[in-house]
Amino acid sequence: MLGAVAGALVFGRLTDRFGRKRLFTITVAVYLLATLGTGLSWNFASLLLFRFLTGAGIGGEYGAVNSAIQELIPARRRGWVDLAMNGSFWLGAALGALGSVAALDPRLVAPALGWRLAFAVGAILAVIVLYLRRFIPESPRWLMTHGRHLEADATVGAIEARIWRAGGAAPPAGAALALRLTQRASVGWGEIVGVLLRRYPERTILVASLMAAQAFCYNAVFFTYALVLTRFYAIPAGAIGWFILPFALGNFAGPLLLGPLFDHVGRKTMIALTYGLAGALLCLTGALFAASMLGAAALTGAWSVIFFFASAGASAAYLTAGEAFPLEIRAVAISLFYAFGSLLGAGGPALFGALIGSGERVRVLFGYLLAGALMIAAALVALRLGFAAERRPLEEVAPPLSLSGAEGLRSLAKSAIARPHPRKREGALQMPLNVLVTGSNSGFGLLIAEKFAKAGATVHATLRDPARGDGLQGLKMQGLPVTISTLDVTDAAAIQSAVAAASAKAPIDVLINNAGFEVSGPVEHLTDAGLSRQFQTNVLGPVRLIRAVAPAMRERGTGTIINISSVAGHIAAPFTGAYSASKHALEALSEALWFELRPFGVRVVLVEPGGFPTNFGQNVVAEPGWDETSPYRPLATRFNKAMEDFRAGPPQDPHEVADLVYEAATSTDPRLRWLAGDDARTLVPLYRSMEFENFAGVMLQRLGLADVIKVPAAAG
Repeated sequence: MLGAVAGALVFGRLTDRFGRKRLFTITVAVYLLATLGTGLSWNFASLLLFRFLTGAGIGGEYGAVNSAIQELIPARRRGWVDLAMNGSFWLGAALGALGSVAALDPRLVAPALGWRLAFAVGAILAVIVLYLRRFIPESPRWLMTHGRHLEADATVGAIEARIWRAGGAAPPAGAALALRLTQRASVGWGEIVGVLLRRYPERTILVASLMAAQAFCYNAVFFTYALVLTRFYAIPAGAIGWFILPFALGNFAGPLLLGPLFDHVGRKTMIALTYGLAGALLCLTGALFAASMLGAAALTGAWSVIFFFASAGASAAYLTAGEAFPLEIRAVAISLFYAFGSLLGAGGPALFGALIGSGERVRVLFGYLLAGALMIAAALVALRLGFAAERRPLEEVAPPLSLSGAEGLRSLAKSAIARPHPRKREGALQMPLNVLVTGSNSGFGLLIAEKFAKAGATVHATLRDPARGDGLQGLKMQGLPVTISTLDVTDAAAIQSAVAAASAKAPIDVLINNAGFEVSGPVEHLTDAGLSRQFQTNVLGPVRLIRAVAPAMRERGTGTIINISSVAGHIAAPFTGAYSASKHALEALSEALWFELRPFGVRVVLVEPGGFPTNFGQNVVAEPGWDETSPYRPLATRFNKAMEDFRAGPPQDPHEVADLVYEAATSTDPRLRWLAGDDARTLVPLYRSMEFENFAGVMLQRLGLADVIKVPAAAG
C-alpha cells in the first residue's frame, strides 16, 4: 500500500510532465520487474522491498493509463471504454487466480517453489500488457500543450487512417470545439492545490468521497476474503483461487456491461445507482453471513453480484477524477485521489483482520455494515455534487489551464451550447438580401434559390437552358420572390446583362457561383477542346461574374461571394482529372480573392460538397475515346463498382449544401471553407493529415483496389 501511494504521487506528477505513453510504459515495466523480483526474493526484507516497488508500479499506472484513455477516446464512448479498461484489472486477477490454483497445489509444485511461480504468472501478464501498450499512441491533447502540435496532428491522422483501413468511417466532428492554447511550464504544487481546493472544491469533495468509499470497501472485503474462507468455512489455502475467480469475473463484467449506461443515462445517475446498490446489498449480505445463512459458494456468489455494481462505480470514480480537472493536472489529480483513497482504505484490512480474528460473525457484520454505509454515503454525495460529463469534450467539462485568454474562454462558452445542424436554421432575414445564383435549374442551385427565397431574399436565379426551368417555375408559382433569367457563364456579354438586371433595383449582396459540369475521362483521353470547355465554365465563368460584381461590393464595403467547389478541389480521383483540376483552380482563385477583398469588407466563401444524390450526373460529358474500347475501361469498371459499394447506405441530404450556403451568407464573418457531407468532413481532414502516398494506400485498401494500383513500399 505504501508503495502504491508513493508510486501514485511520483509517477502521476511525471505523467503530466513527460507524457502519458512514456509513463504508462515505465509503470508497467516497474511492476513487471518488481513482481519478478518478488518471486526471486531471498529474505523477508527483500520481499517487502519488491512488494513496495510492485505497489509503486500499480499506483503510478492508475494516473498514466486513465489520463491516456480519457484523452484518446471520443466523448461519446469515453465512459464505457474507461470503465472497461479499469475493469480489465479483474480479468488479470481471474487469470492470476487460476494460475495460483496450480502454483499453490503441493501435489503439483513444492510449496517452497509454488509461491514464487505464482508471482511469475503476474510477470508474464505484465509482459503481454507491455507489448500491447506499444500500439497506444501519445495523447494528442498532451502533445498540443507541450508544443508538439505536428505530432498531435499526425497521431489523429493515423487513428483515422486505421479506421478507414478497417472499413469504417470516422463520424463528422460536428460543432467542433476550437481552442487556442499556450505552451507553458509544468504546473507547480501550489497551483495544483489551488485548482483542487479553490476552483473545483465540490468536485474535490465528490472524488474524494467516491475514492475513499470504494477503497475501504475493496480493501475490507476483497483483501480479507481469503481469511473469511479459511476461518469460517475451512477452505484450504490452495483452493482459495477457485473462489476468487467468480469474484474477479463479476468485477470485470460490471464495468463492461454497465459502462454504456454511463455514457447514455449519465455519470451522476449511474454512479449514485451503482454505489447505492452495492452498499445496500453489502449490508444485506453481511446480515445473512452473520446469521450463518450463506455457505462459501453462496457468499462468493453474493460478492460477485455486489461487486458487479461496485466495480462499475469504482471504475467510474477514476473516470470522474480525470474528467473533473484540467488537462495539465489530470494524471496527478487521479494519482492524488488514488493515494488519498488508499490511505483511508488502509484501515479496512486492519479492522477486518481484527474482526475476523475474533471468530465471531456478528463482529464481522459490523465491518460489512460500515463498508456498506460508506458506499451509500458516497452515492448521496454523487447525487448532490455530481456533474454532467457524458458525451462532452474534456475541455468543456474542465477548461485547460493553458487556455489562451479571453478569446479562448469565449470559444469555450460558445461550445457549451451545441451548434445546431444547418437544417435547423430557420426564420426570415432581418434585412432582405439581393442574391444572384447561377446554375439554378436543378440540384444544389435550385435548393439554394429556394432556401434564400423562403427566407425572404430576392433571388435572381439563372440557368443556361430555359427548357429545364420547371423547378424554378414551381418556386414562382408558390409566390416566392424569384426572378428567372437565361445565362451562359461562358458568355461575357450575357454576364454583364444578368448582373445589370439583378442590380437594377438593389445592389447584389450575395453572388453564388454554382454553374458547372464535368468532363470525364483519363488524362490521356482529354482533348484541348474538352479541357477548354471545362475551364471556361467551372473557372472562367465564376471569374467573369466576380469581375462583374466585385467593384460595386468593394465600393459599398460589403458583400459575399460564394463559390461552390467540391471535395474534388482537394482530392483528385481517377478519370475526373479535368473536373478536379477546375475545382483545384477555383480553390486557389478563391484563396487569393479572400486576401484581396477582405480589406474592403467583402467576404469570400468556398462550399465543398461531397457525394450527394443530385442530377449532376446528367452534366457529365465523356471525352472521345472514353468508351468500352479504352484500355482504361477495366480499371474504371472496378473503380466505379468500388465507389458504389463505398457510398452504400442512406444517401446524404442535398439540403445540407443549401443550408450551409445560407448560413455562410448570413454569418457576420464566415470562414473561407465549408465542408458539406459526412464524407467530405471525413476525407478532406484525413487527406490533409498525411502524405499523398499514405492517403492513397488507405483509400485503395478501403476500396479493394490495392491489388491493381500499388503504392510505394515506404508508404503505410
